[in-house]
Formats: sequence, structure tokens, C-alpha cells
Amino acid sequence: MAQLRTIPKEAQLGVIRHLESMVVEIDGKPRELSPGAQIRDPDNRIVLPGTLAEKSQARYLVDGTGKVFRVWILSPREVESSFPK
Repeated sequence: MAQLRTIPKEAQLGVIRHLESMVVEIDGKPRELSPGAQIRDPDNRIVLPGTLAEKSQARYLVDGTGKVFRVWILSPREVESSFPK
């Protein structure tokens, strides 16, 4: 049975891709990942930054220093609800 995941309402929406090491690009701007950052795929598994698809729609949170510390790659259903037509 699939487990529903909860993405905080304050998580920002963006398009993310991996640039190098601990740096991702969100909406065309380089952003550093914080130490211990977690990236979760649509199945809610933790994945490494280098495994991100070229451009993935995601929600993310930043820490107090402005570094990205939580990312949720959105499933097609979550994308649909995030970008209503």
C-alpha cells in the first residue's frame, strides 16, 4: 500500500537540476545544498543529487543560511495539482 507524503505548504515550487557536487540549479539560478540535504524522488525515496533528471519539477525548502535543505521531486499527479490549468 502506497504511503502518502506530506510536503510542507511553505515549500517553494521550482524546476531543479543538478550542476555539480553540492550545487543544483533552481529556476535557472545556482543554489548550494546544505550539509545533510535530502532530495526525495516521486516515490519518496532519498536520492543523490547526481541522479536528478535534467529538469525536474519540485518543491523545496531553504535553511536559515539560504541553502537548499529539503527537496521533493514531484510526481505527475503532484505536478498537476501544483500547476492547475
